[in-house]
Amino acid sequence: MKYLFASVSLVILFWVAGCGGNNDTSSSSGVSTTPQTPEQAVPAQTNPRDSILDILHAYYESLEAEQIDETHFFASTVEKFYGQENQSREVIGDIIRKGFDQVEGREVALDEQTLVVSLGAGGEMVAEFGGDVKLTRSADNSMVEERFQNRVTFSPKYKILKYETLEALTPKAAQRSANAPGIEASGEAYQQAEALMDILSSGDFSSANVMVHPDKGFYYLYRPGAYDVLRACKNFKEIFEVSDWLESQFKTNTCKLEAGAIPDFDCESFSKEGCFLSDVNNYSRASDIMKGTNEAELTTYDAGDIEEVKNLEATIKVQVLDTDLRIALYFGQIDGEWYLLVMDTASYDCSA
Repeated sequence: MKYLFASVSLVILFWVAGCGGNNDTSSSSGVSTTPQTPEQAVPAQTNPRDSILDILHAYYESLEAEQIDETHFFASTVEKFYGQENQSREVIGDIIRKGFDQVEGREVALDEQTLVVSLGAGGEMVAEFGGDVKLTRSADNSMVEERFQNRVTFSPKYKILKYETLEALTPKAAQRSANAPGIEASGEAYQQAEALMDILSSGDFSSANVMVHPDKGFYYLYRPGAYDVLRACKNFKEIFEVSDWLESQFKTNTCKLEAGAIPDFDCESFSKEGCFLSDVNNYSRASDIMKGTNEAELTTYDAGDIEEVKNLEATIKVQVLDTDLRIALYFGQIDGEWYLLVMDTASYDCSA
C-alpha cells in the first residue's frame, strides 16, 4: 500500500515485527547475535543466507538500541516499506525513529529456521521469514503478542529494497486495556493509521498522499453551510482548497492513537477526549450524503456515481477519530493494501 496509515509513519508493527526488540535471538544456526555496529552489518559471509541473517540481526539490534542509521541498511531509494512506496531511505529512517516512543518492552524473536532466500531476475535476493513479537503499546498500555511473516528484498549489495508483510498479523494473545474492548482491527491497519497521523502532524502532506489510492482517491465530507458536501479528492492539497484551516491544524496536532471505542458526541463535547481507532461496519455516510443531496435537489448524482461510492464504502473496516481536530478518517483494504478512503469533518461540525 501507499503508508503512512506512514503507517510515516507510517505505524507500530513495522517498528516491532520488522524492527526488533529486547529478546535474545540466538538459535541453533550458530549466527552470532552480539550487537553489531552499523559498519559490521555489511556482510562478510559468502553464503547469502548467512549474510542476510547477519543483516537482519544487526538491523533488529540497532532498532533495539534506538540508534538506527538507515544508510547502512537501506538502498538509496526504497521501493516498498510496508505501506510506503518509492521513498528515500532518509524518509524511511524518519518513519522508524518516530516509532521508538510508540511501544514498550519490545521482544522480537526471529525464527531462523523459517528463513528462505531466493534469487530474483535482476540479481536481487528475496528473503522470507517468520517470527514472534511481544510489545506493549504506549498509547493505551495494551499488550500484544503476534506472529509475523515478512518478505525482505535485498539488492546485490545487500541493501534493503523492499520490506513487506506476507500476511496480516493475527493476534495470538492480547490483553487490551479496559477502555479498548472488542477491537478487531488488524495490526497492519493500526500501523497504517498511526503512520498517517504522524505524517500529517509533521506537515509532510506529499508523503501523506502515498496513503491515497492512485485511481480511486478518497472523499472529503465537510459542511460549508447548511448542508453536508462530498468532494472527491486525489491528494490532501484538494482538501485545503476548501478547508484551509485544516492544514495548520494538522501541523500543530499530536495524535496518540489509542485502540478503543469511538466516544459519543453531542455538538458541545465528546464523552472522552483523544485519538481513537476502532472497527467500523456497514459504513454509508458518503453515499448517504449523495442521496440526501439528490433529495434536496441541490445537485444530481447519478445512480452509477452513488453505486461506485457504495462499493468503496464496503471496503471500509477501520475508523480513526481525533477529538482535537473533530475529524474522522476511514480506512479500507483494496487489493490487500490499506488506504485512506474517507475524511469527515461534517459529522462534527455544528456551526450550521
